[in-house]
Amino acid sequence: MGGFGGTHFVGSRLRGEQRVPLRATVVSGPGQRLFLVDYTARDTAALQRALPVMQAAEQSFRAATAADRRAARVWRLAPVPMPEGGWAALAQPLAALDGAEALLRRLNGQGAGAAAPAAGTRVKTLRDTAP
Repeated sequence: MGGFGGTHFVGSRLRGEQRVPLRATVVSGPGQRLFLVDYTARDTAALQRALPVMQAAEQSFRAATAADRRAARVWRLAPVPMPEGGWAALAQPLAALDGAEALLRRLNGQGAGAAAPAAGTRVKTLRDTAP
């Protein structure tokens, strides 16, 4: 876990009367902070598909450098009308983010093959709060 200690748990928990799978890691980070990585997906198949990426992200944990802190941005979710140009037009201001168009689709519950909502329909986007 990127040089940090951690404990990984695979098991189950009770949700009402039903036993549901639980997979999580608690990472001991800098400043005696604890971070929880909860492996959650809409169903078991989705979790199995996402598992390699989630595990790679967990392994990438490391202390933030001064350069990391300078480069960090705070993004805010903002509802806006869908522009005439669809997802591509909505993603233009987010060019600094890799895969911005795919991210916007996911934020709005749209699959890769789904048609964009009609122009003027309220959708979610991200706004960079940096000056």
